[in-house]
Amino acid sequence: MIKIIKMVISEDTCFFFRFRDSLESDTIVVHAIQSDHKISSYRLSKPSKYSKFKRASQSERRASKLERLEKEGIGRKDSQKDTAGSISVQEESVIEKGKQFRPKTLSQIMVENQIEKTKKLVLKAERARQKIQQRKKQWEDLYKSKPADDYEDPKDVQAIKEAQVYMGDFNLKTAPDYKIPEHMRINAAKKEEELGQLDSMTHSKKMHMNKCILSLRDLKVAVMEEIQCLVQELKHIHSTLHISKHIPIPEIPQIHPEEVPEKRFHYDEEILLAFKQQQMKNKGGKISQAEQAGSTGASARFLRLSTLKDGDLTTRESLARSSRASTFSLEISKLTEFEKADPIDVELEIMKRTEIKNMYMQQYLTNRIKELIVTFDAELHLLRHQKLKLDTQMKLSDLHHVTLFQEMLLLKNFEKQENILQNSVNSLDKEQQDMQV
Repeated sequence: MIKIIKMVISEDTCFFFRFRDSLESDTIVVHAIQSDHKISSYRLSKPSKYSKFKRASQSERRASKLERLEKEGIGRKDSQKDTAGSISVQEESVIEKGKQFRPKTLSQIMVENQIEKTKKLVLKAERARQKIQQRKKQWEDLYKSKPADDYEDPKDVQAIKEAQVYMGDFNLKTAPDYKIPEHMRINAAKKEEELGQLDSMTHSKKMHMNKCILSLRDLKVAVMEEIQCLVQELKHIHSTLHISKHIPIPEIPQIHPEEVPEKRFHYDEEILLAFKQQQMKNKGGKISQAEQAGSTGASARFLRLSTLKDGDLTTRESLARSSRASTFSLEISKLTEFEKADPIDVELEIMKRTEIKNMYMQQYLTNRIKELIVTFDAELHLLRHQKLKLDTQMKLSDLHHVTLFQEMLLLKNFEKQENILQNSVNSLDKEQQDMQV
């Protein structure tokens, strides 16, 4: 027994380490319910050494505590300003209402008109003064920003130098003094970077598709559980209805072993014991079979004798019970002959209502089961169409990966040859310098 437990624990640990990340494990095949369509996930391996994942951008990072406090402080100040403004507006409205009810004299009207005229003149003069100051400031800024007569823009100077060095007279590639610009030069490091970008892109797309397929598998499990509950309700309704009014119960979909490959590594104690018994039977051979045959023959004789004895007792008991039951049923029938009566109209109405309700619920449950199946199949078909498009893209990316890898190998070989030639040139130059000295 201890050995069996150890075997189970070892299998569980193997299962845990093998399926630690389900998205980078064996393929999962999800089947449709009503059709033969199916969709399989990608068998992902860990990213290669060339792949380089980007760091999170500044926009994706969380706001710091200082930024949150600043935002809250601004909001509080705005709310305080709003409350103060509302209070002042209320006070002014109350004062204006009080003034409206007071009658105005001729002198008050003349004074108010004079005050309004002076206010308008003051505002006009203030606006003119502000315009003059603004214009003066603009002229000052313009004079300050004016460059000197011998000023040269450093960007223009740098562009002219680069053009003189790299562009020249637009020499052809076959010219002896032609130089390739830096941004057009290709080396093995750049090819490795391209390989890494391609690997990371394909890995992320495959990972996303595997997540979608796993969520579809979980959806199928949830649909199966809901269908089982609905079928149980249908069976309960069928028990209350007549057989002629029954609607056939739809079949419950099953999970295929390809959809849950991790269950292949689940072992119970019963499975291990059955396997052990099978091994013992194979080792036992003919001797164990003969012993089992003898034991089965003796047990069969014993069972026959016991059944005969029990049969005699049961026949006697059944005769006595049947006679008692017949006399009891006759007495009950005599007593209940006068008590039987037709059901009341209210009871008939209630029975009809319950029957109609059960028939409606039966139809609703069957429609619900069909709807669940159809929606799941539609989701699978849509995801399958997306995966077919992604398969073509992945095939093209694989071909591009092969070409990039071949180019990288060629560039590395060229770099080795260039290094060897450069070393030989350097050694010859050194020898020549030594001879001249």
